[in-house]
Amino acid sequence: MNKASVAEAGAGSPVVLIVAVTSVPCPSIEAQLSEHVLWRLVSGSLDEYGAQVLLSCSPGYYLEGQRLLRCQANGTWSIGEERPSCRVISCGSLSFPPNGNKIGTLTAFGATAIFTCNTGYTLVGSHVRECLANGLWSGSETRCLAGHCGSPDPIVNGHISGDGSSYRDTVVYQCKPGFRLVGTSVRICLQDHKWSGQTPVCVPITCGHPGNPAHGLTNGSEFNLNDLVNFTCHTGYLLQGASRAQCRSNGQWSSPLPTCRAGALPHSCTQHFCRRHLARWSLRF
Repeated sequence: MNKASVAEAGAGSPVVLIVAVTSVPCPSIEAQLSEHVLWRLVSGSLDEYGAQVLLSCSPGYYLEGQRLLRCQANGTWSIGEERPSCRVISCGSLSFPPNGNKIGTLTAFGATAIFTCNTGYTLVGSHVRECLANGLWSGSETRCLAGHCGSPDPIVNGHISGDGSSYRDTVVYQCKPGFRLVGTSVRICLQDHKWSGQTPVCVPITCGHPGNPAHGLTNGSEFNLNDLVNFTCHTGYLLQGASRAQCRSNGQWSSPLPTCRAGALPHSCTQHFCRRHLARWSLRF
């Protein structure tokens, strides 16, 4: 409100006009704002002339209109013709995945969409997606993939465990007794409808030739699992150690290679008695 007064003066003196200016407070800022509009005082005293407030919105909303308001001398806020308001954020529409379905049509902040796939297809990506405050959908793109990798390659002298062939299904390769697996035992059905890795193979478990003892021989022609070999010594030598060994599942012989020790025989022994004598002597070592 403006007040003016005229000061008295003598004849011939100039007239002095005194004007006093007082500001009018603005109404409460909260009463001027729409739903979801937030404000923050950035300068001056609230609701007084010259005060400035900065506007923003609740999470999930965006502001339309002026962002900075000022309390004017006439007691009004500098809102203008269009009152600032907050609009809900939209994330846009999500498309239906091929060979699948989507439940939920809303696209505004807080909305959710649920995805499923048709029979015979596997869902890859997010099963449920939500519209976030930043205007983006949560999770990742949903796809429905044909979940069939076909039958895994067979394995000779082995078998396969697991009958699934959909995306992410696994099969396990195992070998028959007497064979060991070379390669990866587990294969996974991948997104490109192919099994991971390469088909393993089953190879016979073998211990290899154990070698001949010094001054002796190893008798046997097969050196695979459960095969037996016998050890003998040349004439004039006695066997010390096991006279036979068997190939085990770990690829090792059941007994170490024996040794043949030189030994004297009685002069009076016949061939028959010498053999009996050698046999008894061998059992003592």
